Amino acid sequence: MDVHAQLLDTYAPSTQPYLASVDEPTAQRFPQHFLASAFPRLGGRFVRLEGQGQRGYALVFPRGIAQGQRLVTARISGIAPVQQEAVTTALADLLAPDQVHVYAPPVDVGFVRPGQRHDTFQIGAPAANEVAAMRRLQAQIWQTNALYPDDVHSAAFAPATSLVVRQNDEVMAFLLGFFRFGSSELPGDTPDRLSIESQVMGIAPAFRRYGLAAALKRAQARQALAAGIDLIHWTADPLQFANAALNFGTLRAIAGEFLPGFYQMSNALNRVSASRLSISWLLRSTYGAQGMCTERRTRPTLADFPGVQLLNAGPTPLAVSSSDAPFLAIEIPADWTALQHDDLALAQRWRATTDALLAATLGYHVGRYVICDAATDGARRYLIARAFDDNLIV
Repeated sequence: MDVHAQLLDTYAPSTQPYLASVDEPTAQRFPQHFLASAFPRLGGRFVRLEGQGQRGYALVFPRGIAQGQRLVTARISGIAPVQQEAVTTALADLLAPDQVHVYAPPVDVGFVRPGQRHDTFQIGAPAANEVAAMRRLQAQIWQTNALYPDDVHSAAFAPATSLVVRQNDEVMAFLLGFFRFGSSELPGDTPDRLSIESQVMGIAPAFRRYGLAAALKRAQARQALAAGIDLIHWTADPLQFANAALNFGTLRAIAGEFLPGFYQMSNALNRVSASRLSISWLLRSTYGAQGMCTERRTRPTLADFPGVQLLNAGPTPLAVSSSDAPFLAIEIPADWTALQHDDLALAQRWRATTDALLAATLGYHVGRYVICDAATDGARRYLIARAFDDNLIV
């Protein structure tokens, strides 16, 4: 029996409706906002599959690079397992010279690797019952049913990262990431550079402020370095100060790329346009390697950045007195989540102002700035941007 495979245009208006039209269990579907925005950025591709009166599709994920050859995972949906041999042949021909691993969910996700102990908790890959707990935790935090399929944590799918923090058999936090091929704004990046796109991390409300987020990210970094990968990407809302303090102040990641209105979604944490910073953690750079140090760093204030230029006061832009300041400060709300719920109109003003400032400011080249820290000034909160130079990335 023959199966026809055809690459779909990532951004064609017909692609997402076609994926939605394929008959498959809801629990095996990826969130639409992920497929529309993040999936193409990590080098993912959509393939239409047709054969024996069936319609399906494959989501083609980066899987790795071996001896200079790209490896990909084709996760198939809507095509009966009896046709898998024909599907494998069609995908191998279509995606050559990439080496294709064809994978059809669902599979047993009950795989466990030894966890690493940190104080009173342990970090490791999830067991089957913990995958279900991860799903419940994600739904609780974001108050949404747009969840990631359980099977992507399996050894057969082989994500870049699938980690949980457990204590006394209770899941306290989780982290999921995918492999990524190139496509960043960093100088010298190539289409075949392998990195990790850290997609979603959640901490149970009762276990926040215990350093679990930093512990998870550092565990992910150690896994990456052991696999020969020295770059981790993720996106974050620029107006969430706690995330900025973690990403820039603690981990020493940087952000020189801004993605306005990146996600088309609405949930408990995103009630206005879901703009994002594209964050890069260069694990082997002199600057980025500081993020592996577990010694707690004192949170800086504006006074720690001589010559800093303030760009706004609340949602109001300020006149810029200098075009060559060594540092810029962009004020963000003290509690962005609460503001979105308490005063939606004011939240929209904040978003519009900071979107404009970030779009006009950021870039990985001389004359532009990269976000590198988070600071306070009394009750006020700021993103700190530094004039770009190569010392940040080598």
